[in-house]
Amino acid sequence: MLEVAEKKIKNLKVNAAIITSSPNDIGTRPFKKTVASIAVDIEVYSRPFNPLYAPIAGGELLVKTLEASWKGGRNLEFALSAASMIERSEKIIITSADSDGTDSLTDVVGGIVESNTILL
Repeated sequence: MLEVAEKKIKNLKVNAAIITSSPNDIGTRPFKKTVASIAVDIEVYSRPFNPLYAPIAGGELLVKTLEASWKGGRNLEFALSAASMIERSEKIIITSADSDGTDSLTDVVGGIVESNTILL
């Protein structure tokens, strides 16, 4: 799935690279810190890549408990928890989706957040 995403993004004339695949034992919160921190470094410091770059990360994330009553699972939790780390960003969008079409026992397959995402 990561290779397909990389190819599709590059077809849009945007630079992309797979930066990591998480191990099965990492939680959504620690993983969001890694991914969001890399995105912020790209935007603010142009490192490790120049802006207009799509870092791609993937793997199976662990969720011990969902902290809210939203519809969705670990991909949605990852995206929503990353939203607070990019609230000052002008260009970052974080997307998280499940490759088998389900992100728990619902029809929600993930989430997309950006700086204007409002968490209540």
